[in-house]
Amino acid sequence: LLLHCLKAREHPDVAVSAVCAHEFGHIAQYKYGLTGRLSAGQATVRRNELHADFLAGYFAGVRKLEKADFPAAVYATTQYAFGDHRTDNARHHGRPEERAAAIVRGFEAAFRDRRSPAEALQSGMSYVGAA
Repeated sequence: LLLHCLKAREHPDVAVSAVCAHEFGHIAQYKYGLTGRLSAGQATVRRNELHADFLAGYFAGVRKLEKADFPAAVYATTQYAFGDHRTDNARHHGRPEERAAAIVRGFEAAFRDRRSPAEALQSGMSYVGAA
């Protein structure tokens, strides 16, 4: 995965940070007890993954507020590339367009809407339909 990200044509370092931000989203899910709510009644991990993407997008929005030239769009293209179409597989993470859209919505929660981290956690739950 790391080698794949490092081969990105534009901003490979940002592609790596996109994956790290997504994984940190999972840490936040565990820390705040959201994992069970996200997966309740689901046959796949899709909602957990899209929520982590939302949180990664939120982080990209915060970074963009701090540093105007931060290439936040790389987060969306990175997660788009990791999307899949295996909707009947328990490990389905979301279709490419769903993953990119979750990044964009999380970005908007930070950059446009100026949501707090706690608000972003809840907004992400609503976004993926787990609220």
